[in-house]
Amino acid sequence: IADIENEENRYCLFMELLESSHHEAEFQHLVLLLQAWPPMKSEYVITNNPWVRLATVMLTRCTMENKEGLGNEVLKMCRSLYNTKQMLPAEGVKELCLLLLNQSLLLPSLKLLLESRDEHLHEMALEQITAVTTDIF
Repeated sequence: IADIENEENRYCLFMELLESSHHEAEFQHLVLLLQAWPPMKSEYVITNNPWVRLATVMLTRCTMENKEGLGNEVLKMCRSLYNTKQMLPAEGVKELCLLLLNQSLLLPSLKLLLESRDEHLHEMALEQITAVTTDIF
């Protein structure tokens, strides 16, 4: 119980579990764990946000043939946070969208950008769509 009695301990435990996770089922358990815990209130750099860290590790440790499925899992994970205390700030959504784009997962990235209520993220989506249509023609 001491491992989870305060936010700092929960974050450390989460990071230990994340470092030892390599399979989709393990990542799913971490999603459930983060959903069960109270939201982390400490001011972290956005890349240290547990949800952003989890998505980053999921996408960087997966195999190429499973990337599309994991991109959709990241999308579902973010959607599960909508209208909750754990909802990602626009900066976190942007970070995840850039990660998805770097993994060549355009569609989940665009969906996250367009579902956001942030105008800057909408502009980012339009830039991506323009870039894709420019490349096609």
